[in-house]
Order: sequence, then structure tokens, then C-alpha cells
Amino acid sequence: MSTTFRVAASVRCLSLGCLIAGCAVAGATNEPAAAARDSAQAAQVHASGYTLRETEAPPAEAAQAAVASPLVMRGRGTNARIVDAAGNAVWRAPGEMPLYGLRASPDGRRVVTYAGDANSSVRPVDDLDAARPLPTHPDVPGATGFGQWYWLDAQRLLGVSELPAAGDETGLTAAERESRAPTATLLAVFDLRDGTLRNVDVADGLPRVFLVETVQGVHIQLSDEGAGTTAWSELVGVPH
Repeated sequence: MSTTFRVAASVRCLSLGCLIAGCAVAGATNEPAAAARDSAQAAQVHASGYTLRETEAPPAEAAQAAVASPLVMRGRGTNARIVDAAGNAVWRAPGEMPLYGLRASPDGRRVVTYAGDANSSVRPVDDLDAARPLPTHPDVPGATGFGQWYWLDAQRLLGVSELPAAGDETGLTAAERESRAPTATLLAVFDLRDGTLRNVDVADGLPRVFLVETVQGVHIQLSDEGAGTTAWSELVGVPH
């Protein structure tokens, strides 16, 4: 339950709200910076019920006891297949739906599959063709699509996106544009019970841009690549 879908060199992991520290200078008239500031404010406005705050590392006994998934992915892309514990193929990726990642729910009853281009679905293990698409983007202008989904529990998933770097990209090569650090990592929680997507506000003290390294229920370990540090956080204010 704590490994990562690392999607290309893209998504660095993502979180909604408290976004642009140092990105827009007061009184500046730079339009890209202003647009980034507006996106940050939009994220804060849409934050609904969840806050990610810094905490101590959870005790070992707090680790979520996940049921071993009866299914495993073999291959990748259009050659991918899902096999059962006996190694029998129970699902093959159709040509129009490649498979790049699979992660099982804590109770082992569902899996989330990633098909690229923010195209992810939840599937019951006993009926893998019954795909339920997950949201593709958070409710933040300019945000990238969700590149990763993590199970918080058997009913809720944590989606990771990012707010791209602000500024003029005129004259930059594709590689240079790709290498620019994002403005912020964005997170949102999707609830399978009612289909709601709620933004997550990141509290002060946590990095603005980070990777999600480990998810143990509501405890999330973040990695700040720039500083070379990691920090534990906790998702609080969870709606019931």
C-alpha cells in the first residue's frame, strides 16, 4: 500500500491549496506569475474538508494491514496482462487501453489501473471489465492530470497532480520545458461511495513540491527532492 506508481519523469506528486510561496511578488505585473497566483487562490477556495499537516512518523503498529492482492500485473502497455495467484491471465490490455500500473485496495477487493494520460480506473477483482473511471484532473485551473492514485482505505483514493511552472516558455525546447520544476504539488481525495473529489490543503511547514513516497492510511510520507529530505504528514479533517 505504500509503493509508488512513478509515471514518466512527470508528476512529482501533488497537493491542493496553500500553493505559491515565493512565486508571485506583491505588486508584480508579470502575467504568468499572476496566473499562477490565481490558480493557487482557486485551489484554496475549492479546498473542502481535508488538510495535510506535518506529523511524526507513525508507529509500526499504525501501518495499515493490507490484504495481499490476488492479482499481479505482467508486461506493460498494450502487452500488459493481469494474472491471478496461479499465474493465469485473467485480463489482457486491449489495444485502446494500455496498462502501465496496478495497485490493490487494502481489502484486496478492488484494483486501480493506470492507462496513461491521466486515465485511471477502479475495477473489482472479480469483474475486471467493470471499470469505474477516476477523475482526470483536480479542480484547479492549469493543473496537470492525475498521474498517480493511492488507496487511503477501501473506499477512498488519493490523487496526485501538479501546477506547472509559471513563466514564458517561448524559445524553450521540449526537454527544457519538461525539466522545469512545477509551482506546486496538488492532492485530492476521491470517495467511491458518493463520487466526490475533495481538494487537500497543504499546511505550512510542508514542502510545496514533493513526491509521495509512502501511504499508510491517512499518514503520508513526502520527499522534498530539492532539499533532499523527507517528512511525514497526516490527512486531517476527514469528512465522514
